[in-house]
Amino acid sequence: PLLCCPSGNFSTVPPFGRTLSRSILVPYPQESCLSGVAPRSSDAVAMRSWYRLTFTLPAAASGRRQLLHFGAVDWHATVFVNKKMVANHTGGYDGFTADVTDALAAHGGENELLVWVYDPSETGPQPSGKQRLGVLSNPGELWTIVYTSSTGIWQTVWLETVGVEYISDVAVDQASLDTVTINVSAVLSTTANSLSTTAVTVTALDGGV
Repeated sequence: PLLCCPSGNFSTVPPFGRTLSRSILVPYPQESCLSGVAPRSSDAVAMRSWYRLTFTLPAAASGRRQLLHFGAVDWHATVFVNKKMVANHTGGYDGFTADVTDALAAHGGENELLVWVYDPSETGPQPSGKQRLGVLSNPGELWTIVYTSSTGIWQTVWLETVGVEYISDVAVDQASLDTVTINVSAVLSTTANSLSTTAVTVTALDGGV
């Protein structure tokens, strides 16, 4: 992925089709050395930035749904695929998923992924813990109980190929030693005139039996 526009804002036109100014290794936050960005001063920390990646789908993905997963992005993220907004998420500690199937190019075509990130750290309204933008330029005694902010994509991003109908979530709740509740969420296909007749079967084993 490539990173650009540290001084931009969301009113600017997304950089569709543009080669951006520098590279970043995802999923490391921009302030980390492993990201390849690692600003040296607090003024160089980018509260606003774009990520861009181009990709093609393998032949095995043809005719199936494509789910784009983000493990976590700090703090606000807006996601575009081929100039179409597919996700708008606020929250730096929870993951989110977008079904991007209808935005993708036909088989073999190149796809463009753009992610806009805004993270004001302690200057914004969101929970930020002990993150402080100023720690890079002021590493002395004043900052001994705080740490560097973690901007941008900081958890894994991946594209998952699923069927037209698929299980989206499985939650296991063990309320006691005697009671276990299993909740299964599924996405089923529908038509204009009828619901899916697909059955979802869940088998729970007790002690391997």
